[in-house]
Amino acid sequence: MRVARLLSIIFEVDARPGITAAELAAALGVSARTVYRDVDALQQAGIPLYGTSGRNGGLRLVEGYRSRATALRADEAAALLAGVVPGVAEQLGLHADLDRARRKVRSQSGDTDQRGPILIDPVGWYHIPDEVPHLATLAEALRTNTIVTMRYSRWELPTEVTRTIAPLGLVLKSGAWYVMARSRRQLRTYRVNQIRSARLTSRHYEPDPSFDLAASWAAFVADFRQRLHALDAHVRVSRGVRDWIRSEGDPALCETLNRIVRPATEHDGDVEVVLPFESLERATAELLRFGTGVEVCGPPELRQHIASVTAALVARYQ
Repeated sequence: MRVARLLSIIFEVDARPGITAAELAAALGVSARTVYRDVDALQQAGIPLYGTSGRNGGLRLVEGYRSRATALRADEAAALLAGVVPGVAEQLGLHADLDRARRKVRSQSGDTDQRGPILIDPVGWYHIPDEVPHLATLAEALRTNTIVTMRYSRWELPTEVTRTIAPLGLVLKSGAWYVMARSRRQLRTYRVNQIRSARLTSRHYEPDPSFDLAASWAAFVADFRQRLHALDAHVRVSRGVRDWIRSEGDPALCETLNRIVRPATEHDGDVEVVLPFESLERATAELLRFGTGVEVCGPPELRQHIASVTAALVARYQ
């Protein structure tokens, strides 16, 4: 631990000439006395580190000295990648690592501008980001291979359960966090915002070197879509609705539009497509929002359900 701290001191002074012992202590989470002892040890080891007093004083390296200690550590590299998406590093508890990594990169490049030319905002216009107070606990469990006990809220009965998990990976999808974990010897996926409490236990687990997070998530998504696909709606879609879906709609609907059953003609501009849904109720709710821009051709039970819902709406608003 002390070796890592000594390297951090060299890097901090290299990146921020004139940094004070108090500022170093705050950045490293130690006392100022510890910083002074570490600086003395570095000087005895031959590092050209010196301090000056006064208003513009602080710790500096001899001009022209460049340290190889500014290479990114694994935790800092992970934080830098997480920091590409605003707020992610903070949610994962990697804020301090991210700050150090950014200063190292700026130190190597000579760029003092902290602003980047690209900003990624992963949350849609009409969505509110999940509240994930227990995400940092899961991230710490992943870093330390620690078993977690959590209370989890779900749709089926009982609606709140206790689970003991070995986290294997975290996934951020469209602004929502998921954790893939071993529980009861099975691979399971939990939505992080539905975790009501989580604590690290004193037990640890051996990481599985064969586990592939990307492949496991892809398999989960494919299985999820297959389980949801209970109904095929054969619909006629107008040009206006197609344009809206492609610009603002669900990506799954956009993908479906590429599988056209009957192409548009010069006269009406409509196309016929098959849209997958998980239930009559969901298909009705989704299709009615397009008004007369969509006509359901089949199956008959969906046409009947939409007709009954529409009749009830007319009766209510007459």
